[in-house]
Amino acid sequence: MLIAVRTAPHHSWCNPAERIMSVINYGLQGVAIKREQMPEEYEDEFETLKTLEDIQGKAKENPCLKSELEKCIVTVQKLFCERTEHLVWKNEAFETENPASNLEIDEMFKNILRIVSTLTKDETTQQQLRKHKPLVEFIKTHCQERAYSFQIKKCNQPSCEVCYPIRMPIDVFQNLYFLPDPVPSRDNPDRYETFANLYGKFTTEKFRPSLINLNSKAELAPSNILISAKIRGYKIELKLTEQEKQDLESALQTYTYSCGSPIFPDDHSLAQKVFVRVQISCDSPIELLYYTSKKAGNIPICYWCGANNDVVTVPQNLQENFKLVYPLCSSCNENGKTFYKRLENKVNSRKKQKVNHVD
Repeated sequence: MLIAVRTAPHHSWCNPAERIMSVINYGLQGVAIKREQMPEEYEDEFETLKTLEDIQGKAKENPCLKSELEKCIVTVQKLFCERTEHLVWKNEAFETENPASNLEIDEMFKNILRIVSTLTKDETTQQQLRKHKPLVEFIKTHCQERAYSFQIKKCNQPSCEVCYPIRMPIDVFQNLYFLPDPVPSRDNPDRYETFANLYGKFTTEKFRPSLINLNSKAELAPSNILISAKIRGYKIELKLTEQEKQDLESALQTYTYSCGSPIFPDDHSLAQKVFVRVQISCDSPIELLYYTSKKAGNIPICYWCGANNDVVTVPQNLQENFKLVYPLCSSCNENGKTFYKRLENKVNSRKKQKVNHVD
């Protein structure tokens, strides 16, 4: 069984499920960091790189630069590890782990290729992964996906061509379950049920704080502020100067973005210029502002996932019955999604009723 978890995204200090972050913040207070100097030729090359994407691209082209970059941040990594390992949470010391090596990543990827041999390492988005049907089916039957965790468990089915035979006693395996989702206690709704009471029971994410906030309130953009919707569908309008457009592009590359987080910190120069909706998730559809925008170059993209290719042809009956029918890609269509439509054409419906009445 494999369980991968992550912390809450940017600004996690305000997430009720992330109280542990305050302890980590204590450990990093008053810490100044500075990397080691690289040889001059690599420093000059590094100086020309403006974004993380530029750095990653250049590191792939130049293995020597990649090696020097890894060396120059070793002291910073050690400092963070030492500070973190001094922290204690509920009488248990924090532990740190080294990032996965290329060898370990390759080994993991070999196991993934047992599921679908056509997958490549560059395919990391949901849109790309959904094209591989064997992988989609494996996730449905062997995995549990959550906002903060991803779990895989062997099926122990002789007919399965992916899972190796289990090595633990069968009675232990049969009592091995996915980690449960947090559920409020019946006796005290301000606290969660204990792990022992929930383990082995079916739970959902409906009590996740950020999901509750998403369903309970809408975000209103301040007046005179450009709205940036989903990260894949943001629009740069003429309200931004050329320099501000460049700053926004740089921010998108510099800051780690995850659903439920802002693009940049509150003290960023664009914080009062660009409004970012944070009450969204990976499952949220493209905002309608994208389709109503008059901006040149806005191509038809799938309403559900943002794919800009393999779009399904809108049936004639939907075109006749609705004024607006939004694009749908074949992958979403195969996964059970349907055309999102608005503004039913009631006039045509009345005409049809009259024709039917005459007949």
